[in-house]
Amino acid sequence: MQVQRMLIDFSVENYRSIADKQTLSMVASKLRSDAEGQAAVECVGFKHELLTSAVIYGANASGKSNILRALNEFRCLVGSSAVDEHAGNEPHLLDPKLATAPTRFEASFILDGTRYQYGFSIDAERVHEEWLLAYPRRTAQVWFDRRWNGTKHEVQFSSHLKGEKTRIHAMTRANSLFLSVAVKFNQTQLEPIFNWIMADLCVRQAKHISSLATALQVERGGDSANLVNKFLGVADLGIDRVLVHKHSKLPADAGNNKLRTRSLLSVRPGDHKKDEGEFLEIQTEHVRTNGKKILFDMIASESDGTSRYFSLIAPLVSTLESGGVFAVDELDDSLHPLLVREIVRAFHDPLVNKNKAQLIFNTHDTTLLDPALFRRDQIWFTQKDSTGKTKLYPLIEFSPRKNEALQKGYLEGRYGAIPFLGHFAFETTSDAAEERIA
Repeated sequence: MQVQRMLIDFSVENYRSIADKQTLSMVASKLRSDAEGQAAVECVGFKHELLTSAVIYGANASGKSNILRALNEFRCLVGSSAVDEHAGNEPHLLDPKLATAPTRFEASFILDGTRYQYGFSIDAERVHEEWLLAYPRRTAQVWFDRRWNGTKHEVQFSSHLKGEKTRIHAMTRANSLFLSVAVKFNQTQLEPIFNWIMADLCVRQAKHISSLATALQVERGGDSANLVNKFLGVADLGIDRVLVHKHSKLPADAGNNKLRTRSLLSVRPGDHKKDEGEFLEIQTEHVRTNGKKILFDMIASESDGTSRYFSLIAPLVSTLESGGVFAVDELDDSLHPLLVREIVRAFHDPLVNKNKAQLIFNTHDTTLLDPALFRRDQIWFTQKDSTGKTKLYPLIEFSPRKNEALQKGYLEGRYGAIPFLGHFAFETTSDAAEERIA
């Protein structure tokens, strides 16, 4: 049975460069498309098709990374709220009125045939609002609505939300989310919502993704290792296969220069003491011209692009196998455009993406602006206005033709979201000296 868990849209307001409410929608339009594969799919419980990928373009510092960062902040706040003190929010500081206002997050998603809408507004001191709506049918059920009245939180519960509620709310701190606390105290009806946010939303920055998860897949052997090697084979990296060796402890020569170049990953991140933990060493196997095999160290001998792609394999495989959302900041970092294209195609291919997983990423690679790869409703842009506020908007606002040359149009500024550069015409030291002599 196919998994039915998909993101419908995500909204954020007053977060970093984002001032006014901005919404990234995965709802497919009715525009016809020549894009390869099946980028728009049906999902039980929602009347519109949903997209399996979306890409965001924009100039440097336009806020495109902040869209994904906000999605990750939403997830992190839900995950840590019941156990940690909230450290504070990151409001839009260029507007004095917003600098002291709460940040607002909201996500709509489908879980096993039911649409949910969950969100909250929060600042450094407290949760100002928190709400959860369910749509098992057309009419919304407000499962809970929690609001700060100036002195305390007031909450309204629906009869549709079963189990313990009032007592759990009484134990919820002012700066904690009720959803997180309720799940901690075994409110089983809310567990699927909490689990979707924590397990199905995977947000990463490409350059910071660890190779550990992929290395563990290889170390386990069997189908997991075979799948990793298949992904490597598709990339044409010249690697015959990857091998992972386990060390029961950090080798005794950990301080020498040679070891510092070796791919040693702690199985428990942060554990680097010589007498604790297990460590994995990654090696790549290549074939020499004489047909014999030779092993290279991943860190010392392979390119940044190879290491980056290797680290991406585990979250890619996991998302495609189980469903969910994989959001990546700078997916194309150190990767060839054709390799990025193949990653996107995997999410568009119903034979590969059987559980309707979704990929969201930002990039500067304009070669991907190809009607054969992306539908027009999958392409988004970010641009800052004159006051430094980020605006997120879709390509379809410009009513592009079916086979419009999107790359050319973008680089010519037809859709905005490009930098307005000056000319790099600077006086050199030698030029200045010649003028003084003259």
